[in-house]
Amino acid sequence: MISLSSYFTVFVTLSTLCLSSIASAQQYYTVHLDVLGYSKKQQRVYILESPIHSQSKQKVYYYDLKKPEYDFAHYENSTMQAQTPTEFEQRLHNLKKDLQPLIPIDQKYLNLHVLQQNTTYRADHLKPFSISYSTQFEITADQFQSHPQNLVHYSPDIQLKQAYVLPKQKGILVTFNALAYPFDEGFHREKSVILLPYAKNK
Repeated sequence: MISLSSYFTVFVTLSTLCLSSIASAQQYYTVHLDVLGYSKKQQRVYILESPIHSQSKQKVYYYDLKKPEYDFAHYENSTMQAQTPTEFEQRLHNLKKDLQPLIPIDQKYLNLHVLQQNTTYRADHLKPFSISYSTQFEITADQFQSHPQNLVHYSPDIQLKQAYVLPKQKGILVTFNALAYPFDEGFHREKSVILLPYAKNK
């Protein structure tokens, strides 16, 4: 049986090789998330993700709160099929008409628990990115908890960024941020996760 440590090491190596092979062909950016809101009609929470690099584009994804396993994200088809930036913006505008803002909550009610963190030295990377971190963690808040998250990053810190209450006591939407791309001065990426009620998490 492959140990968790071995899995992390292989994951880091493959991730680094893939990133290094395409880094010279494109410019990476810091990736931000914009929580657009909740569609009461479709019972979905929509999020806008900024471009990852110069050859990518903005993407909209959602969590479907109608589904039994609603903590899995899905890309929104209409905006994904847009052929031009103008068409994307028009479809995004139409989508946002149906959305209600979520209620934000203070990050002081959130706790990030590191379950395991391994470090790997990369001789092919210059400082400060010669060490990569493979972290498994979970986020909790009162009666809510995320599933364990696995993350490869190039700075030891993981920062909590945004938090919102989901409708109908479905849980909490949280975003977190880490240094994900070891190019130039380094670029962060913001990701999202849903904290489920403890009973749902079991």
